Amino acid sequence: MSGCWLCGSAESYEVMPSTVSGEVKSEDFKISDSHYGRTARIVECRSCGFRYADPIPAPDLTGMYESLADSEYDEGSEGRIGPFRKILTRCLSLKPGIKDALDIGASTGLLCMAARELGINAVGVEPSGWAVDIAKGRHGVDVLQGIFPHPALEGRGFDLITLVDVIEHVPDPVGLLKDAGKALRPGGFIVVVTPNVRSIAARLMGRRWWHYRLAHICYFDRRTMGKALGLAGLKVRLVEDYVWSFTIGYVAERLGRYLPVGGLVRLVARTGIGRWFFDIKVPVNLKDSDIYYAERT
Repeated sequence: MSGCWLCGSAESYEVMPSTVSGEVKSEDFKISDSHYGRTARIVECRSCGFRYADPIPAPDLTGMYESLADSEYDEGSEGRIGPFRKILTRCLSLKPGIKDALDIGASTGLLCMAARELGINAVGVEPSGWAVDIAKGRHGVDVLQGIFPHPALEGRGFDLITLVDVIEHVPDPVGLLKDAGKALRPGGFIVVVTPNVRSIAARLMGRRWWHYRLAHICYFDRRTMGKALGLAGLKVRLVEDYVWSFTIGYVAERLGRYLPVGGLVRLVARTGIGRWFFDIKVPVNLKDSDIYYAERT
């Protein structure tokens, strides 16, 4: 058993046993994965309340992400870029004049695209070769393959650094935040988006909560995220709900994981008006994912 990734305490207890059987493959780490409740063994620190995987589900997590391809995520790009635009607009309201941004865990470069639309020079870092090829080839944005810190970025400073649905995937979240903080220019700030394990939705859904999945190896609430940022020399300036943007078809398909509506969804999707209806994008705020805007202390 390992110590707590936040406070180092060796005292923890199991909150969820592992439900993993068989070989773990890179496809198990897809962003679009819908095997809710399939996780590594999750423990909670008795000292600080942080939840993390013990042990992690694969010894080479970076290798898993390097070979990852996720066509379903790519198909939903139009809906996914909307929340990124809103985050960046909020960032510009908090700090007018942002010129340079870094997106850690950039995937296919959607946030970098949104930044470009707003006149921000953005570079991303992403381990998946498949995602980097799409970011560069189709979207024409600068995304480097690898993990952060990246040698090509050594010595560069940024006004804004974003980690959107990234921190819950890494085994050293405080170390990553510290490295990101070092790359901030004076007056710059970091944006972290991550699920809230103490949210009402998480408590009600229990093991079937949609954020309990194999790729998520640690879970924060507002208190433990505040602690992690503090340990990294960062201070929370603002916390907001993260509002997703999904098509009605996507929402209906995901509801099929919980309710017997699959047959009805497929029937409606066969009609012209059904396909039109399912393509409509709607905001989804489940109040179980938070946006943290933090500054260097």
